[in-house]
Amino acid sequence: MAQSITNSIRIIPRDENFLNRIVGASGEIFFNRDENTLRLYDGNNRGGFTVVSDANISTILGTNGVASLEYTVTVAGPQGVDTGNKYILSGVYKPELQMVMGYTYVFDQSNQTNEYYPNPEGGANNQHPINLSADDPNGELGAGTVYETNVKYQLDGKEVTKEIYNGPKFAAATERKVFLLVTADTPTTLYYYCSRHLNMGNTISVVEPGGGAAEAASIAVGETAPEEPVVGNIWFNNSTGVLYIRSDDESGDEFWVQPSVPQTNAFTQFTVDTTTLAPSDSADELTFVAGSNVTLTADDAGNTITIAATGGGGATYDQDLNTTDDVTFNSVTAPSFTNSGVGAAVLESASSLTLTAPDGVIVTSGPFRLPSFDDTGRDALAAVNGDVIYNSQNNRPEMYVNGSWVIVSTEPIV
Repeated sequence: MAQSITNSIRIIPRDENFLNRIVGASGEIFFNRDENTLRLYDGNNRGGFTVVSDANISTILGTNGVASLEYTVTVAGPQGVDTGNKYILSGVYKPELQMVMGYTYVFDQSNQTNEYYPNPEGGANNQHPINLSADDPNGELGAGTVYETNVKYQLDGKEVTKEIYNGPKFAAATERKVFLLVTADTPTTLYYYCSRHLNMGNTISVVEPGGGAAEAASIAVGETAPEEPVVGNIWFNNSTGVLYIRSDDESGDEFWVQPSVPQTNAFTQFTVDTTTLAPSDSADELTFVAGSNVTLTADDAGNTITIAATGGGGATYDQDLNTTDDVTFNSVTAPSFTNSGVGAAVLESASSLTLTAPDGVIVTSGPFRLPSFDDTGRDALAAVNGDVIYNSQNNRPEMYVNGSWVIVSTEPIV
């Protein structure tokens, strides 16, 4: 087959509209003078195939969903302390974005709120074209410039300049998209903003593949906080055993906070005398106040409060069971009571002392000792049937039965 060598080949240039209409012959090639690229045809598919080039790679990848992420852009009113209209990206209120090198990101502004909001659809035009900046959150509306490296603008599928995208044709189009190809040369911080209104967008952070979320979730262990932390960092202070997470607020200020979890065993109310405190909001407080013979000691390091009794009067408690001190309770509930101090434990009541046990009252590790009275002391008791004593005068156990004291046993006691 004969071959020819020539210094140059001129391919017929055509505009985008013409190339999109024709089917072409198999092997036919045209030069797309609107996009400065080549269009190939196979004789079957209308519009043929666009050859990938540096000029169109971001839009081709973004349109076909290859290594790309698309945000559906709408416009809504402010939230919280914000004022003015704001961008909503895929349902999230003016989010801080994180973009990875090597990916193409698409801002799809086809929703009609981008053309009218806050006016109703079909009302007065109030368009909100997205632009990018590397030096100011409001780009040219602020004190900065527009960032255009690897940024493409499309109206109804056709690439246009930034000026056309921001102009009247934005409102005339039904499909509006901005493409950003992120590379190693992209600034680490960008801003997306409206070319016509202030403070509608937010920050874009550019990270390497494998960074981003993994970097934000990094964990540091040590006695001092890590230098240059970012939001999401975790720090465990191994000298205090306290865990911290790097967080921020609506104003962007960053700080370390201690994470909290729901308290399944927390108090829901407190009863003091006849007054019940049921916390219902953050304004409710429980206050401990020292009183007569009662001291309060707070230990900041141990996060504890100690309530202690002092002196010999009032409601006091003596760890060594000194019988000159008393402790008074309305009710005490515990699985067991143990005297761990020195001396004999004493249970004393001003009237009667009741021991209640469904399976019986059992005494172990020692005898059960009856109270001892002579006849005079016995007769002075306000006895009821069933009372039992030891009579020290006749050396007999006696029981109060049917209104009189009787000897329990007539056997001689040796």
